[in-house]
Amino acid sequence: IEQGVFESNLKECNLSHIIDETVVYMKPNADKKDIIFEIIKPDFITVFVDDDLIRQLLINLLFNAIKFSPSGSKVIIDVKIDGKSVITSIIDEGTGVEDKDKNRIFDKFYKKGDEKEGSGLGLSISKSIVEFHDGMIGVKDREDGKSGACFYVILPILN
Repeated sequence: IEQGVFESNLKECNLSHIIDETVVYMKPNADKKDIIFEIIKPDFITVFVDDDLIRQLLINLLFNAIKFSPSGSKVIIDVKIDGKSVITSIIDEGTGVEDKDKNRIFDKFYKKGDEKEGSGLGLSISKSIVEFHDGMIGVKDREDGKSGACFYVILPILN
């Protein structure tokens, strides 16, 4: 992972199933802060991916969403098909990401502001996983004007 080189096990997978499994795995972390997941997605999305790497990507993004969200809030997982791509958005109710941090947040060892916890590797690894799958990752403000961040991943889908 350090050099962006992965032992890959690419195969046809149902992204919806990977998301469901990951949400079940992350639920105990969310429960500690009374955070609920809202999942909006089609039942079946065929992607050609390494399911273990995609699962790790989702764990990284959900871990951060939980970490930076206030207790009792909601994390939304919104999945949309757009042409030959699938866009997975992880939307939280935390403090968001300042504009000055948006371009650097995926850099190795980067931490926002006075962040003390973590290694600063999770989002860098996430970016490497997405790029390995010929995808794109980014962060933006929530589109509904509420406080929080929207991390999005764009991956190619199989027809």
